[in-house]
Amino acid sequence: MYLLLDQTEATLLAALAGPELVAMRDYVHDLIETARAEVAAMPAVRASLPPAALAVPAALRQAPATGAAAAQGVGGERRRAAAAGQAQEHLDPAAVDRMLERNRKAIDTIQTQANQRDLQLDLCVKSEPPGAVFKMRPVSYDHWLLRRTNNLLPRVWRGLYKYVATPASRQLKPATDGGIGLDLVAGSPSAVVCYFEKTGARLDSICQAESGSSAPCVPR
Repeated sequence: MYLLLDQTEATLLAALAGPELVAMRDYVHDLIETARAEVAAMPAVRASLPPAALAVPAALRQAPATGAAAAQGVGGERRRAAAAGQAQEHLDPAAVDRMLERNRKAIDTIQTQANQRDLQLDLCVKSEPPGAVFKMRPVSYDHWLLRRTNNLLPRVWRGLYKYVATPASRQLKPATDGGIGLDLVAGSPSAVVCYFEKTGARLDSICQAESGSSAPCVPR
């Protein structure tokens, strides 16, 4: 299973070449890392043959993430276990199926967006209270995009971003530097909205992508 995930990541990253797609590559890396962690935590079952879940589903084989080598690697593992004829521990089939289905849907989303040339977004950056300073960058990149809310952030490439939001009031400063996890792949977000939550002396900034915003957003 780890071989399949490794080859999935390598194939997708190769297909997403180009500096403008760095945030999408970060999204793919996070997707596969999450899958690896799920596999590591999956319960095992005992069987004389590996369960069918170890075979690559047809839907996933059709995605750019897999190929004949991945399928052959998994199939070879099954054949070796069958020849041994011994009871062995294998990943829980239901858990594997759920993980593969989530990844298949994510890969399908990326394929659809690429085919439809839907890889850039115009985002209205907002905050409550207004006037905050907001900056974001791809997780693996060191160049920040900076805006003060409410303002338009045009032509942002889809992907996974790190963000920092600082409230306008000089008397309030976030206790953290924001977070990793601003997902601009799922759906069709038209805004990034930031909130500030104060707990005692601690102030946290929470920013999330939202769709269907009707509030005015005037670029400056």
